[in-house]
Amino acid sequence: MDKKVSVVVPIYKVEKYLDRCVGSIINQTYKNLEIVLVDDGSPDNCPAMCEAWAEKDSRIKVVHKKNGGLPDARNAGIDVVTGEYLLFVDSDDWIEPQTVAELVEVIEEKNVDFVTFGAVWDGRAGIPDGTPCTYEKSRQVGKGYYDKARIQKEIYPRVLVTPDLYFGPILSACFSIYRKEFLDKNGIRFDAEIKYCEDHVYNCRVAVFAESFYVTDKHYYHYCFNGASISQSFHADAWDIAKKRCTYFEKYFTGCTKFDSELQLKRIAIFCVLNGLSERRYIKNPDEKVAYIRKIFNDPMTKKAMKHIGVAKVPRKKRFLLILVKLRMVKLYNRIYCH
Repeated sequence: MDKKVSVVVPIYKVEKYLDRCVGSIINQTYKNLEIVLVDDGSPDNCPAMCEAWAEKDSRIKVVHKKNGGLPDARNAGIDVVTGEYLLFVDSDDWIEPQTVAELVEVIEEKNVDFVTFGAVWDGRAGIPDGTPCTYEKSRQVGKGYYDKARIQKEIYPRVLVTPDLYFGPILSACFSIYRKEFLDKNGIRFDAEIKYCEDHVYNCRVAVFAESFYVTDKHYYHYCFNGASISQSFHADAWDIAKKRCTYFEKYFTGCTKFDSELQLKRIAIFCVLNGLSERRYIKNPDEKVAYIRKIFNDPMTKKAMKHIGVAKVPRKKRFLLILVKLRMVKLYNRIYCH
């Protein structure tokens, strides 16, 4: 019999998109599924919609919980799944009908810890639907089989963050299928305190622990642009979360001998500062924007991170930006980068 695949869907205030998402999962050509809908305390009609779906399809389990954020919801789903393989789908996105069948075929044929795949944009202004999601060249991961030697050579040197500070390799939680045993054996879960960019620490741990994985160039996931999503609005706690993320990197990787952890922890601290500063683009009030920038510039973590800007292999424009942060030149930074 086909091995069971568990699909975890965290749900919060997405009643407009939920039917499309769940419909794409129940209509998979691969039928041995366990679909876990995690209602993360959603205040709209989503809880009732989840129950209605469960009545229609016996493969669906519903978990109702107090709101704790996306990583906490994913963990709640992981805690109850019983499948051999695990897939995450965000509730405002959807997947192609053959996704699970083809991914199971690959993960079994290649006998790897996980398989990662491509995604396409949906609903993003100026980009036609179905356009493959592409990122900076330094972040890309080439197609094919990765054994430990290839992981050490191609992934470890940029596992936490690329030298040019454009994030780490693309190993997105939603663009991968995992052996559940691999995640359990290595204690890999999402850190509930990291509410934004929650994939980053998780994906780094996945990459460091993996003995092997496979990258397919097929695109199964529709990454839908939802203007109301958590990634498209200002969050007053964004800087605090960025600092927590840095703390978790230090917790998991300080002293790690698999790669140059000292170097990459310096780079990731700088990246987290820039990531926190990027939140300024959602602040409309000019005075509030300046106050937000000043708070980050004067934070002890920022001062510590900026002592090491020499380790970043960045172009001239970004180097100048880092110098402004290091010298705490708030007004000049605001004038150049905030218009």
